[in-house]
Amino acid sequence: MKSSANWLKSQRGKPRQTKIDKYSKPVFWFRLHSIWQLLRKYLISSSELQVWSTCDRQGNIWWSAYDPTTKHSIYHVSEEQILAWIERRDRD
Repeated sequence: MKSSANWLKSQRGKPRQTKIDKYSKPVFWFRLHSIWQLLRKYLISSSELQVWSTCDRQGNIWWSAYDPTTKHSIYHVSEEQILAWIERRDRD
């Protein structure tokens, strides 16, 4: 088995490949793609209706929504109430 010093001496003069050299293009494209996806998500979702649900400790499901175009929102309502709110929004 070679000692660390012997191993180091044997590595001198050999071309070294670093991770940056080896993966620089894929990392660049991955980061560029990630930035594009975030930008796309922001631009698309900025005008879409946002609807989400929460569950309380008793297991009840409550609905909330936000309309970025009108800046109106509704929080912690039943399924029937959220559906009625969405229908009214679509009619206006």
